[in-house]
Amino acid sequence: MRFPYSIAITPPTVAELSGAGRTWWAWAIGAGLGILGATVILSLRVEPLPGSLKPVLEVSSAPAGAAILIDGRPAGHTPADLALPPGDYQISLARDGYVGVPHAIALRGNQTASVDEELWLRTPQVQRIQPVFPGASVTDASFLNDGTLALTVALRPGDEQQLWLRDREGTLRRTGPPLTRGPLVVSPDGRRTAYLAQGTSARTSTFGLGLRLDELWVTGQDDAGGQRLLALDAGAVSERLVDLRWAPDGHHLLTMSRLQQPDGSLRARFLVLDSQATERGLREFLRLPGDVVPASLAWSPDGRWAAFQVRTGQRTALCVVGVEDGTFRYLADLGADAPSPFPFTPVAWSPDGRQLLYAAPSQGRSSQGLWPLGAKSPPALYVASPADSEVGRLLRGAQGPFPIWRGDGTMLALARPKSSGPLTLRAITPSGQTHDLTTLSLPSGTVAAVRWDVTHAQAFVAVRRADGLSLSLDPAASQLEYWLVRFRTEGEEAGQ
Repeated sequence: MRFPYSIAITPPTVAELSGAGRTWWAWAIGAGLGILGATVILSLRVEPLPGSLKPVLEVSSAPAGAAILIDGRPAGHTPADLALPPGDYQISLARDGYVGVPHAIALRGNQTASVDEELWLRTPQVQRIQPVFPGASVTDASFLNDGTLALTVALRPGDEQQLWLRDREGTLRRTGPPLTRGPLVVSPDGRRTAYLAQGTSARTSTFGLGLRLDELWVTGQDDAGGQRLLALDAGAVSERLVDLRWAPDGHHLLTMSRLQQPDGSLRARFLVLDSQATERGLREFLRLPGDVVPASLAWSPDGRWAAFQVRTGQRTALCVVGVEDGTFRYLADLGADAPSPFPFTPVAWSPDGRQLLYAAPSQGRSSQGLWPLGAKSPPALYVASPADSEVGRLLRGAQGPFPIWRGDGTMLALARPKSSGPLTLRAITPSGQTHDLTTLSLPSGTVAAVRWDVTHAQAFVAVRRADGLSLSLDPAASQLEYWLVRFRTEGEEAGQ
């Protein structure tokens, strides 16, 4: 069928388009089409095809510029973001003058994993620490928040003690009271010193325990303005204060007392108090049989838990207590040998404070000795959560009596693989595999104690010389040498 008319479509001329562009309805139509197109574009969702994305591995290091090795093959330098197929990988970092820790990484799906490692010096800086005065001995050592080394020094021939601070440049200055006859500790910021003293009303115990310390004092850097925070009942001669420690917050103090029962047995009493509160808020949160080993307290980073050693008879045990609720855990026996002059507790807390890595005889609660290093049974390493009642998990094959848990999550330990060999820095994987990283140029002999400063990558090491050289008039300390070991340069410490 044919229509009696025809339709012809021809494109508009330039003049016609120019004329239409000056009308309002043309602009309205154009604007509407533009809004409609933008809405459609923004509402589109682009879904990737299954398997089109790969897992990403973010690798960084301090210092930067380390070579990245994935399963032994080069893969660039830090920092880097690497797209890898799903799978299990061995990641290691390498840079001249530094040692890196192997990492086992499992990439699944489209997840992002990361390795952020602090590289330590292959040849750490080692410096001898003298005990301030001839004939004096170091009885305790700790690190402040800024990396300053605090040394408790015993003066001979009496039992007076002083507290000295050694800054990063090696300058020494005394802080706190000029002389005390009991333990003294400096706050984490170095501004205040807490110490135990004998009150004016105190008297010698009839139980044969010697000098009775019954007061806790806090003073400033200038020794002025001292304030008494705690005084035991003058009539309770069977109780005396034996140790104290600042909490990580720098406000609370934890002090321990020893009570002797009429039958001669001992009890340990744990007290915590706020050094800045108007009302002291003294609180007892634990009492247990035995005697707390002085200087053995090791705080978790958040201050909620404290690991310590307790001695019952000739046996020394490793324990943990929750400061807030008094939750108590008996982890392991450390041995029945005579205690070390530095009974630093062989534990390392995880960065979040939820787990601890500790050294104990491989038989668990056995009679084999741990102190000093080189005892009958080499200490094994365990991981435990203080909030759980389960026994610590053995890291099979891992050994090292002085562990550390770094902020990047890696676990290390100082060990002497051979009795006559050098002290070795050892990496430990979560499965218990070990990798020796480097050796320390320290004198041969038994390592009596190690206290770590994770934040500033340094350690205080006490070594009992094998040759028996005597530098002190005190026979108990005559063979001890003290060393400061740094795994980071001063430039790195300053952030350069």
